Amino acid sequence: MHTGYERSMFILTAILLFVSCQSDKNTVRKTLSDFEKEQIEIPSDMLMIKQGSPAPYRILDSLPLLILYVSPEECSQCRIDHLIETDEMFQISEDSDEFQFLIILSPEPDVVEDVKDKLMAMNFNYPVYLDLYGDFSRQNRIPTDLRFHCFLTDLERHPVIVGNPISDEKIKTLMFRYLSENSNTNFIYE
Repeated sequence: MHTGYERSMFILTAILLFVSCQSDKNTVRKTLSDFEKEQIEIPSDMLMIKQGSPAPYRILDSLPLLILYVSPEECSQCRIDHLIETDEMFQISEDSDEFQFLIILSPEPDVVEDVKDKLMAMNFNYPVYLDLYGDFSRQNRIPTDLRFHCFLTDLERHPVIVGNPISDEKIKTLMFRYLSENSNTNFIYE
């Protein structure tokens, strides 16, 4: 049988969890609202590596960007090991010509060369952008919350959808709906 003290502690814990969850939701809403106002800038001095070699690149102004950003606090080398998971999204990007998919790795300065070497050795079929000097994070106010490290921008480079469509089917559907509604080519993805 539970004592009054135990019941009180349970109720207090439930209230604290509820208030904490509400506070977290409010924080996320505020972060999302602030982030949507940002205009994302892509540094011009990143190194693009494709199929094991550095290559020239250009970011298309005429397409929305799907950005998967790996911050210095994350493990860039770990993400490289999972690049194969992005193949489908790269293929959709190329086939549809409705968005450009960018993977931007921004490793700590002391591991940039290791990350570069690993990318080159991997010989990945699609481009990966290496932010050699940390300019992407300096030029943009990307929230530290990892849920905000994958996002779709509009043509003016404001984030319009936040979340990872590679691992979340609902985000993928939302992203494709947005692209369909804002397409010049009647984009339909099934």
